Amino acid sequence: MFNIHLVRDEKFINSSFEIFERFYPNKNLFVVDTNETDKKYVNQRDNVIFLPFSQLDWLKIIGKYLIDKTCNVNVIVHYLTENSAIRALELKKKGFVNNLYWIFYGADLYNYLEIKGKYHLYDYNVKGRDCFIHKYVKLLLGRYNYVDAFCSQLNYFCFWNYYDYEILCDNIKTNAKFKLFYYVNTLKKPNDKLFDSGSDFSNILVNNSASYTGNHLTVLNKLSKLGVNNSRIILPLSYGPSPHITLIEKEIEKLFLKEDYFLLKEYLPINTYYDIVNTCQYAVMGHRRQEAGGNIGYLLRSGSKVFLREDNNLLRYYKDLGCFVYSFEKDLISSDALFPLNIDQKKVNRDIIEGMVSSQKIEDMMTNLLKD
Repeated sequence: MFNIHLVRDEKFINSSFEIFERFYPNKNLFVVDTNETDKKYVNQRDNVIFLPFSQLDWLKIIGKYLIDKTCNVNVIVHYLTENSAIRALELKKKGFVNNLYWIFYGADLYNYLEIKGKYHLYDYNVKGRDCFIHKYVKLLLGRYNYVDAFCSQLNYFCFWNYYDYEILCDNIKTNAKFKLFYYVNTLKKPNDKLFDSGSDFSNILVNNSASYTGNHLTVLNKLSKLGVNNSRIILPLSYGPSPHITLIEKEIEKLFLKEDYFLLKEYLPINTYYDIVNTCQYAVMGHRRQEAGGNIGYLLRSGSKVFLREDNNLLRYYKDLGCFVYSFEKDLISSDALFPLNIDQKKVNRDIIEGMVSSQKIEDMMTNLLKD
């Protein structure tokens, strides 16, 4: 077996490298979609190469690593883009590889479905959302056909939420099978400060970034109408498009007093960020799709009361597991809903989430991942 990983230059790819090398030692080649001089996060290693997927001689260079391979070769795409799909399909067509794996993130499918009119992500329009104009132009030019082409050849869809796999199969023709996978390095140990407290903390976390899909105005207007006078809203805005950040700032200034909210506008060290999150007894997520899964898992383990949208399949996912998680539309209907989980409910949530990511579960997941 030999595995070619097509990845972006992202922080957690280094840890991904380590977990794949642990279970499949010396059987991995990570190809990073950037030049070595432009890399920011992925470390240089013997079996990591920096090669933009758009480079003209890309296939020739990668082919040299495969020409003498007599074993099964897998291509593992971490987040599907047009260029990664094109390169993976080229390798399959040339007969270099046996199986195509898609390690799913979220936006790599949902954005496509939204553009196609098959999934509704946004509650409102935002001026300056020029990126969406570009997407529609690409759609008209047939530039999104890569998703259908890739899925027609896809062997395995890899993620931890089976409901996203069902959305794929309901909307795109594919014979791909489901494989359980999550990035182990994203699992941060929770803090017991919030877990052990009663109502000492009353802050409300709203989303995890300033992404358009967070539908911040919907959440802020609802919280304003409910009246959350005894709570402070924590709003992460360090990541996201500037027109949307500006819109959110104007809206919260209109709806709340200055002392009733705190904007996280700067990138913070990870421990500092989680110190703030650990003061949030409640979390309200405005996403209409699966998003912020790592944050939600952390919040559930830490003892926060989490509210999710009805059309976000994570609400059903966590309820099916037995977690105490709540509906934004059906449960957050008065300020009385902002009452902390009791210690037994917190313990149930923590035990369920931690049981899913135990050492044995991780070993089983990684051992079975690349088995036919």
